[in-house]
Amino acid sequence: MAILWDGLISLTALLFYFQLRKKNDTNLNNFKRFFIWMSISTFLGLLGHLFFKYFGYFGKFPSWICISITAYYFCISILEINQIDAKKWKSGLLLKGIIGLILSLTFTKFSFVAIDSVVSYMVLGTLLGVKLLREQKNALLWLGTICILPTLFIFGLKINLNRYFNKDDFSHLFIWISLFFYYFCATKNRKYDI
Repeated sequence: MAILWDGLISLTALLFYFQLRKKNDTNLNNFKRFFIWMSISTFLGLLGHLFFKYFGYFGKFPSWICISITAYYFCISILEINQIDAKKWKSGLLLKGIIGLILSLTFTKFSFVAIDSVVSYMVLGTLLGVKLLREQKNALLWLGTICILPTLFIFGLKINLNRYFNKDDFSHLFIWISLFFYYFCATKNRKYDI
């Protein structure tokens, strides 16, 4: 099931990337990067799950690296859509991702990459989502972040509904749904000239 969910997320993110690419709008460049890296990371996650018996956790490392890049571009794109100068934040966001990635690769624990993602999607996504909601009446970023919130509890508490629909599958469902909110947030935001 994890292979199917990773494939579905990867294809959806790739579709959104190409839809944004058609718009030929430079204001969308970081959203494009977010979606293409989401597609790459979940495709590599699919391969990591598929070949886990051969490569073990080392087969998941490429996906973990790409997840950190994806979180970085998510942060940059939502800073820009909120009309906040992303240049001031880039080095701190990059450092946050590198530290989480080094810890994950060193201890072969996904939890450090997950913490980096939580900070990116939950903390920054919530704060800037509320700002966007107040200033531009665009609730889509905030709704996307709210949609990802259950993954924290599902994954952290290891909520397995069924052996064929475990914590990974359940959390992937919410990640997949949140992609739609992020895509429509990027395309709806007219004040930012998107």
